[in-house]
Amino acid sequence: AVLHIPFVVVLSILFLLLAPGSVQAGQWCAHTAQELHDDLIAAANSADANSTIRIRQGIYDANSLIAPWFFMNQAGSGRTLEISGGWSGVTGLCQTQDPNPALTTLIGAPTHNALSVQDYSQSGNTLRVNGLTLRNPSYTDLSTACLNVRIGAGNTGVFERLRLEQC
Repeated sequence: AVLHIPFVVVLSILFLLLAPGSVQAGQWCAHTAQELHDDLIAAANSADANSTIRIRQGIYDANSLIAPWFFMNQAGSGRTLEISGGWSGVTGLCQTQDPNPALTTLIGAPTHNALSVQDYSQSGNTLRVNGLTLRNPSYTDLSTACLNVRIGAGNTGVFERLRLEQC
């Protein structure tokens, strides 16, 4: 007997597999400010030893979020997390990277940094951030407007190709 699967079913399964947000375990592809916010939380709490958040080219404004910040607090030990901008690709996937930081911009809210990353309660972790412009023209607090980093003893932070504007 031959199993006949309707074309619509096959197409639906392919769409679900290729839809934005559906990527390999430990890898996320952000298309919107809300996806980036959610992906940062998911990656920080993931059990994967290596996690990657790829951010598609564009502008990500934290002011559009209910919880207006791009914040990540790494959980676990012995993990590597990379956050990178400049991604593009067909069907909304993050397949090709242009590391020019001007292509991906995170904009902070008046009382929150454009990006806040923390990795100080565990050890043996590596945090990599690259290919981003961080901007916060409306910041009203008294400290770091664009980038807030806390890297504790026994951890490593690598920050490359970052551009800070209106901080």
